Amino acid sequence: MAKLHDLLKLQHKKLLRERKGTVGVLWRNFVRTVNETLWQEESKREQLERTADFNAREITKRNSHIQAIFETFPDIFFVVSPRGEIAEANGAALEEMGRPVGYWQGKTLAEFPNTEIGRRFQDGLERARNTQTTATLEFAFMVAGRLAFYEARLRPTDNNQTLVLVRDITARKVALEALKASEERYALAARAANDGLWDWNLPSNRIYFSPRWKSLLGHTDGEIENHPNAWWERIHPDDVELVKQAFTHLGEIGKDTLEIEYRIRHRDNSFRWVETRGIAVRDAAGTAYRIVGSQTDITPRKEAEERLRHEGFHDKVTGLANRSLFMDRLTNVLDRVKRQPGYLISVIYIDLDRFSSVNERVGHEPANRLLEAVGARLRSFARVGDTVARLGDDEFAILLDGIPNDRAAVVFADRMRELIASPCDVGPEEITVTASLGITLNNPDSSSAETLLNEAESAMQRAKQAGKNCQELFSRENYSRLVSKLRIETELRRAAERGELELFYQPIFNIPTARLIRLEALIRWNHPQRGMVSPLEFIPIAEETGLILNVGEWVINAVCEQARAWHDAGRGPVGIAINVSPRQFQQHNVLTQFGTALTKISAYGFGLELEITEGAAMHDVDQSVKVLRSLREMGVHISIDDFGVGYSSLSCLRLFPLNTLKIDRGFVQGVPKVKDNTAITNAIIGIAHSLGLSVVAEGVETEEQLAFLRDQGVEEAQGYLLGRPMPAKDISPLLPLKT
Repeated sequence: MAKLHDLLKLQHKKLLRERKGTVGVLWRNFVRTVNETLWQEESKREQLERTADFNAREITKRNSHIQAIFETFPDIFFVVSPRGEIAEANGAALEEMGRPVGYWQGKTLAEFPNTEIGRRFQDGLERARNTQTTATLEFAFMVAGRLAFYEARLRPTDNNQTLVLVRDITARKVALEALKASEERYALAARAANDGLWDWNLPSNRIYFSPRWKSLLGHTDGEIENHPNAWWERIHPDDVELVKQAFTHLGEIGKDTLEIEYRIRHRDNSFRWVETRGIAVRDAAGTAYRIVGSQTDITPRKEAEERLRHEGFHDKVTGLANRSLFMDRLTNVLDRVKRQPGYLISVIYIDLDRFSSVNERVGHEPANRLLEAVGARLRSFARVGDTVARLGDDEFAILLDGIPNDRAAVVFADRMRELIASPCDVGPEEITVTASLGITLNNPDSSSAETLLNEAESAMQRAKQAGKNCQELFSRENYSRLVSKLRIETELRRAAERGELELFYQPIFNIPTARLIRLEALIRWNHPQRGMVSPLEFIPIAEETGLILNVGEWVINAVCEQARAWHDAGRGPVGIAINVSPRQFQQHNVLTQFGTALTKISAYGFGLELEITEGAAMHDVDQSVKVLRSLREMGVHISIDDFGVGYSSLSCLRLFPLNTLKIDRGFVQGVPKVKDNTAITNAIIGIAHSLGLSVVAEGVETEEQLAFLRDQGVEEAQGYLLGRPMPAKDISPLLPLKT
């Protein structure tokens, strides 16, 4: 039998002395069983003792670790007994609060960190124990000369103790205060800003609209949902795609900003113009996750721009399109016509007849009201799609966009002319004004708006010449003549300063003596490309445009300079005849011009003769008589040019202080073979002689003509037989030498 347990061995010896026999065997078996049981229990006890010793060491170790953690932990940790006393205290922050850790053990929580704050701790302690939940409180305390903020959490335990954790939240508090101040500044700025602000979170697809953004559209803060659809559904249908594309491009890499103008619906259902600016915020991968921006109401600016645009393209008096807008629309229509062969359009050019006299009679304001009324009539009669414009003072134009044929344009113009001619009450009187209209249609040659308008204006000018209050359809032949006239006018304006003008002189001879007695100064235009331009081509244009005044002044000065040159060259004196145009003769300074010229020429020993046509003299008979008498008294020789082709009466002719009558070459050329010419020539010679005037025959080309004129007593003659018009250098040898 194995070694007995010590306690069992003592009992076993005692019982063996008392018991003998078979009982002893049974007893030994029983003792063996008990012995084994006792050893097992002893082994377990020893194992438990070893385990308990290990656990005690582990607990001590862990407590040491926990103690070290709490001693270095920045937060303050209290264990409060059921009576409210601080049983344990840890935390480095306790030292900063001015008391060592050990000071607080045994103190009541109501004293921490002072009695004033302690009362709040006591209230929190009671609240936590009563509700068996965590109680929280915040307090501020001066630490090392600075105000520190703390948060305390009180949590009851199962053994009626309370755990208290106190954390320094100064940094968090300052950050929160700074964030709050920043948010307040942002909110104040958003409210104070005239712009509406928005912030679009792309992952959540939610948009923040500031109150100002909503108020710009007439809504209060809670009336618009923070969703993109609340934005898109208010955008003008014509602008939605534009705005969406702008935002789509903003999401692309490298495109971080947008600036776009569009229309958006206001609460009153009107559309306002706004300008939206935005910027994309991207993550580290470059993906846009947020877009922020502003929205500004630019309706006043857009309205101002529209007014300026309207004023820039519309007439202020009539409200019609001006020339710029008319030409722009005409250009656009012509571009469309090129893509639609056979499509007809028409331009009608309208000019009010004698409007300047109406303006002078009634004054500026009534005349403007008349223009306004005419513009309104034109606009009311025009079709939808047509353009009515005021081009100038009293000039209008209509673009008929799409007509079946030229007759439709003529009928339209005729009705328009009748409408204009209706009396108009503009105060203080009723005014009736007529108009001349020019009509043109598009054709392959009229490829530009300028050409088409010029064609219509050309037709209008022909209507003016035809007697006014009528209309003319454009003719290319007439237009070519007009273009030629315009080219001549433009080039003639620069001819004198370019030295292209020069004087030729045709000699006038005394028939009985065959002596040169006068020269007729004739202007010539030596064009650098066209050569010599006939006076018959440019003089009528100069007369029509008023350029004849400049040309006439140039002639007078050139004659004076040539007289001086001949004088200096020792050539003897003769008379020099200068042709005066009707327009030049009507100028108020005609006496001064010829008086000055006479003074210069006379100083060189030459005489001055003024040649004037019958038509010019008969324009204002009384004025002509006064001017001619004054010139005659100065010593100017007066001659009526081209006599016989005008309409002067013999009674008026008798009033003019003349020296000479010049028979037109048309009559001279037929003598003596053509009886009518011979009879007329004889009659003119007889009239002149009866009035005491000498006669000059123009266009003498044959000896037969010269003999006839000599036989009829004509004193002077000029023509190709006697001498062609020549430059001054060629005529100089024919002049007599000074004696």
